[in-house]
Amino acid sequence: MRRGMAGGAAVLLLVAMVVGPGPGAARAVSPNAVGAVTLSYAATLLTPQGGSKVAGAVAVMGSTNNSGSTASGGNGKSTRTSKTAGAGNMAVAVIVSGLKPGAKADVRLVQGGCTSASARKGAYQLPQVLALPSGDAMVITTITTTQTFVRGYATEVTTPGGAQVLACGVLHKPGMVIPLKPDMGGRASGTALLTAPVDVMGSKMLKGTEVIVYATGLQPGLVHPNHIHAGPCGVPSHIMYSLIDLVADSGGRAIEGTPVTDVVPMQGVSLHIHTNTMKPDACGNLGSSGGTGM
Repeated sequence: MRRGMAGGAAVLLLVAMVVGPGPGAARAVSPNAVGAVTLSYAATLLTPQGGSKVAGAVAVMGSTNNSGSTASGGNGKSTRTSKTAGAGNMAVAVIVSGLKPGAKADVRLVQGGCTSASARKGAYQLPQVLALPSGDAMVITTITTTQTFVRGYATEVTTPGGAQVLACGVLHKPGMVIPLKPDMGGRASGTALLTAPVDVMGSKMLKGTEVIVYATGLQPGLVHPNHIHAGPCGVPSHIMYSLIDLVADSGGRAIEGTPVTDVVPMQGVSLHIHTNTMKPDACGNLGSSGGTGM
């Protein structure tokens, strides 16, 4: 499905290149262990600001370190452990649409919500983006930080220099993380982030599901349809929800997101990525058989 609202679905993002251990490795590490490396995910839909038509999505994925020390009590039996967050590598992927062809835009992660572009504190400036003839632009980069960005941060797309905010979204923690694995001889893999219920189409009365997909191993430069099917991977089933097409860059990477205008079942269904000829490429099950609640 091309970008835009259609039937039961609409627009948005996800994430970036995996830095550090993959989703499978995260499950083998206790998040409470001192010195452990754990994965963190954050995402947001970018909505137009100040009358602009710029929109898009952001995903953040990476590792943080739990460092600390353990002290023995006077009886030699009791222990006390303190933990602090250590710096980690966070991959940030942003897709922007609605720019004028050839236009440049600044992108940054900032503390707070979607308010004024002036006097921001704690800003992380990302590489500037340049719009393609389609008006779309994508940036995938890595930052080293102690932040996980699951609360207290927003993403802004602005005119060069930051004078005007074109689009903004408040980062949040996704409700479910789905590993996408090669399917039926396909070569793609990736991650899907789902959150429900969320407000869609700018209405607090209409609840839906935010679906964010990041994939690697795609055919460079080609369009890859992706859908949610009414059954698990490996079982023929009909399409329940069409998602916004993934468009791979020269390295075979793509991010895209869709706010589906329905609350997607969080088990018993699957997310599929196809090649541009509709052959299976990657798949992941939602629910206890494949997905992991956050």
